Amino acid sequence: MEKSIEGQTMKQQNIEQQTIEQENAEQQPVEQFAGQQTADRQEMEQTTDYTDQPCEKKEDTVNLKLDRYIREQFQIPDVDVRTYSPLTLAFIGDGIYDLIIRSKIVGEGNTRASQLHQHTSHLVKAASQSAMLEYMIPLMTEEEEGVYRRGRNAKSPTMAKNATMKDYRRATGFEALMGYLYLTDQMERLVELVKAGLAGLKEEELCVTKK
Repeated sequence: MEKSIEGQTMKQQNIEQQTIEQENAEQQPVEQFAGQQTADRQEMEQTTDYTDQPCEKKEDTVNLKLDRYIREQFQIPDVDVRTYSPLTLAFIGDGIYDLIIRSKIVGEGNTRASQLHQHTSHLVKAASQSAMLEYMIPLMTEEEEGVYRRGRNAKSPTMAKNATMKDYRRATGFEALMGYLYLTDQMERLVELVKAGLAGLKEEELCVTKK
């Protein structure tokens, strides 16, 4: 009985030893391969000079043509932007500027909807747009200023609400320019002008607060 138990024990030990040897044999090629990879990587890092290699150019997401994409999806025929009236440009420009401001405010942090609406309303009202123009007009090209003036001088069928007639007309010109730049796929330029206007408006309001 004792010999039988001893024989079984030795047999089990032999099986365990064989299993360990087999696992070591299987693991050895993997370790050798990993070690070779590390050595190859180190050699590559030592011999490769990255200083003169050009950086990979990132896709310019600004050049994604939103208006063109919408037209393609809804099969809307192309129209010469110059045929649009200033008030039509202002109509679409109002929505584009509102989208930019909403995106900016939401991106600055999650907060209550009432506060989001309050911040947005302050920046999209006619008086704020009129004030922003003081910092945008000096940066405008002759073409851009022409679009702005046509929008400002357009006869609107609606009356100004909570704004002076001067601010209302200037805001219409502001929105007409926004619409023109959007429809001509100049989003980068549009945002550039908006940023300049917002920066000037913020500085102006800070000066008033300090007083």
